[in-house]
Amino acid sequence: MPESRTITLHIERPVDKVYAFCAEPANFPKWAVLASPRFEHQHGLVWLADTVMGERLIEFVPHNRFGILDHAIYKPGDEPMFMPLRVVANGDGTELIYTFFRRPGMSDEQLESTMEWIQSDLWGLKSLLEAL
Repeated sequence: MPESRTITLHIERPVDKVYAFCAEPANFPKWAVLASPRFEHQHGLVWLADTVMGERLIEFVPHNRFGILDHAIYKPGDEPMFMPLRVVANGDGTELIYTFFRRPGMSDEQLESTMEWIQSDLWGLKSLLEAL
């Protein structure tokens, strides 16, 4: 079973506002660091982006009433890397919950670096949403 790491971050915004922003795929490059500004809609909920891992497809989950914001990142023909992301109401604010699963062959250094990137993205999202 792969090691998992979960990051929980409180956002001082109502859950419906956080969900609405995060559920819109076009908003993804506003908070997730991409290698370039290239973020192109392909079809349905699939977008093409230049990431730090190279060109990748990013597939988003359909809008739902459960606060599920999962997405998958992959090269065509490769196994998708699922990124579980949830929002849950907490009083007048929102808890953002992200779980990362260590990839096969990932060194301790790569895992720590990846977690720092993810944490940076999520703090950027928090800052952006709280400024709206």
